[in-house]
Amino acid sequence: MIDEYVKRLSDDLKMHISKEPEKNVFQLSLNEDVTITITDLDPGVLFFSRLSVLHKDFREEIFTYLMRANLLGQGTFDCQIGLETDEKFLTLSRPMPYEVDYTTFKEALELFANTLSIWREEIAKKYEQAKQSIL
Repeated sequence: MIDEYVKRLSDDLKMHISKEPEKNVFQLSLNEDVTITITDLDPGVLFFSRLSVLHKDFREEIFTYLMRANLLGQGTFDCQIGLETDEKFLTLSRPMPYEVDYTTFKEALELFANTLSIWREEIAKKYEQAKQSIL
């Protein structure tokens, strides 16, 4: 079903969305910096993207800030901020492990993309504030 939604979305947005061979995983590149991975959970869908490089400095401040944002999904609009396993990148994900219609899928993806943009800016600001505080 997500296959159909992605094809329709590609037509609606007039953007190419690539599919990984033999998997139900799609890549939507919004620009050279931002790629959203769309995974068919059957049922449901998972949106995932790298959010930011995790700088070794100020990890405690960033983690504390992000834990508060993640609390019950209130600051992240039902998304979760996490870490890649190598701890080099912060990530944003939103699982929806249930059947969705096309409108819900498209609106959730739009909200995810907006949340990604907001949090990229917020994290950059937080790093800048942390740098300023030691000067």
